[in-house]
Amino acid sequence: MLQVGLEKPEHFDLKLRIPGWSRSTRILVNGKEVRGVEAGSYLSLERPWRNGDSVEIDFDMSLHFWAGEREEEGKTSVYRGPILLAFDPAYNKVDIGTVPEMDARHMSLEFVRTELPIQPLELLRFKAIDGTEVTLCDFPTAGAYGNHYRTWLPIRNVEPLPFDPSRPVWDYRP
Repeated sequence: MLQVGLEKPEHFDLKLRIPGWSRSTRILVNGKEVRGVEAGSYLSLERPWRNGDSVEIDFDMSLHFWAGEREEEGKTSVYRGPILLAFDPAYNKVDIGTVPEMDARHMSLEFVRTELPIQPLELLRFKAIDGTEVTLCDFPTAGAYGNHYRTWLPIRNVEPLPFDPSRPVWDYRP
């Protein structure tokens, strides 16, 4: 939440960048929802502001995907909001070379914790198509124990889109 601190009321335009990955961003000014919020744009809040006015921002942190190309064709990177997720064997019972296939249309996540000393910023459990549990962590934590990790994963039902300079690269949806 942002809170305005002013000595006296003032009229100005507060511009907020709404990231392209946040498809359903919700903005409230003093508890009232703002209309016209669009992903990948700036939201202009031009109005008289008073001391104590508040702006609440609720970003859409749902999963989205980036389909691999060239040497990573047939694989997919997974993001939760802006956070790239990675398969790290330290948090899994399967080897890095045998990551089971998942289905983008049925990837419901569960937040989990680890008993290992390093707590990832994000640690999420998914079910693979074969029922195996797959745990993904945030990219900055991946490899914290000196091991290899993987961000390109076997995930079906993510179709690559043709290149378009006006579209963010992570605009792949199941």
